[in-house]
Amino acid sequence: MLKIRRIVFQGFELGAAERILFSHLLIVLEAAILVLPYLFLKKLNWIDGFHVLGNTRQSVRRGTLYGLLLFVTVVPVALYFGMRFSFQFSLPGVVGNLFSNGAEEVIYRGILFSAALSLFRKPWLAVAASAFAFGFGHWDFPYLFQAYIVAVGFVLGWLYLRTKSLLAPYIAHMIADILADSFFH
Repeated sequence: MLKIRRIVFQGFELGAAERILFSHLLIVLEAAILVLPYLFLKKLNWIDGFHVLGNTRQSVRRGTLYGLLLFVTVVPVALYFGMRFSFQFSLPGVVGNLFSNGAEEVIYRGILFSAALSLFRKPWLAVAASAFAFGFGHWDFPYLFQAYIVAVGFVLGWLYLRTKSLLAPYIAHMIADILADSFFH
């Protein structure tokens, strides 16, 4: 995906909004590609399924609370990395996050978590596997920021484990990303 991104960014004249949307589209494409082997392995009963909704009311409440808490924790991290604090809402960023965050939740808390749980049969190992993969998946950030993203992955994995719903970590992920993207540059 990195090569595709590089080829498109170098070969085409894209504005900021188009770059943002294209980057998010690649994450959705990754999820779509990973769903095929997941479905095959699930059909063979080699991997367990994952839950999308679960208890909707509980998922919305916890997702909202944890999203706000994650945003609070990103403030000192963003300031440490020299990001400017100023409000700048980006509709392409929000639209891109709507889809790419959903795709990331399917990849990390859905497919990868289910695969790790099926393999290890220990929920904490599944949370750890998905958290580390989530951090490494954000390769374009500095290593120290990736470590923070691993910690966020642990929170989102725990949230999925607790609610049995991808909706809760998705909401938390959306709130944290939209607020962080709107306030830090």
